[in-house]
Amino acid sequence: MNKIRLSRLGAALMSILLLISCGSSTAANPPSAPSPAAAAEPAPAPSPSEPAATSQPVPSDNTAVKITLEDAKKIALEDAALKESEVTFTQTELETDNGRKKYDIEFLSGSQEYDYEIDAATGKILSVDQEREHVQKPQAQSSSSALIPQEQALDAALAQAGVKIEDVSKKEIKLEMDDGIQKYEIEFVAKGKEYEAEIDASTGKVLKLEIDD
Repeated sequence: MNKIRLSRLGAALMSILLLISCGSSTAANPPSAPSPAAAAEPAPAPSPSEPAATSQPVPSDNTAVKITLEDAKKIALEDAALKESEVTFTQTELETDNGRKKYDIEFLSGSQEYDYEIDAATGKILSVDQEREHVQKPQAQSSSSALIPQEQALDAALAQAGVKIEDVSKKEIKLEMDDGIQKYEIEFVAKGKEYEAEIDASTGKVLKLEIDD
């Protein structure tokens, strides 16, 4: 009987010792903290938003006529350092080149011929050409001052054709020499019709008028 009690007592002591041993082992080796490497990586910073699209500049309109023929003539004369009384205009034309309106201004001063192209929207000189010309003038006229101005010749042609200046959409005026007589050759378009006239540059007389429907 005593043996049985001693045996049970010994088993109980062994169990207590085992429990004490397990508790000491756990306290000596606490669970390790997660390593820094295992820490979650920071979330990537949001990418900057795309810059707002900038509006493209609107191209300037070079098709509108904003300066007059007289303005274009003054620009050419100022660039050539000449006065209108010192020159004879041989051609003044408004034309279109690659969608751009421009004036073609040609005039003579002595033996020099000048050719200007001027932007009809801005007044900018696009090109200049100057060369020496051998011009034979008729003996009856001592100087270009004896010639009527281009505007007077154009008025004579329009009056003969029964056309108003505001109805003219295109015109070209050239000073030519024919059999010793200087004359203006004028071409213009009005209300869908094309007109061609020749005006005596000395008297303003209409020498010819043709109408092409």
